[in-house]
Amino acid sequence: MDNISKKERDKINRYLTLDVDELYAMIPPFLPEYKTTLFAPPGMILAGKKYYEEIYVSLRKVICEDFNWPEKRKNPKFNDNIELIATISDAITAYIGGMPSFIIATIIVKMKLDDLCK
Repeated sequence: MDNISKKERDKINRYLTLDVDELYAMIPPFLPEYKTTLFAPPGMILAGKKYYEEIYVSLRKVICEDFNWPEKRKNPKFNDNIELIATISDAITAYIGGMPSFIIATIIVKMKLDDLCK
């Protein structure tokens, strides 16, 4: 993603200030099965983590094989986490349905992208 808008940069930057549990808690409102569910914060975290774990294998394939992260990690533009998250977001969008891809991409980066492809 070569042309990241200021709005997208700001959004990714906000996500980077959150910890992984806070990012997990942002996921359930976007899932149809939780559309009418009210959660306490721990329930939101668990539901978000469950969703992430369900798509983990697909994410791993898309990022490590299709996108070929092990080869692309050498590109110096990916030293910028905002650029990295925007690019990963583009790579995974088709695999996560209506979920905001910046949230999932930020979780992936915070959980150590290199570890995903080991």
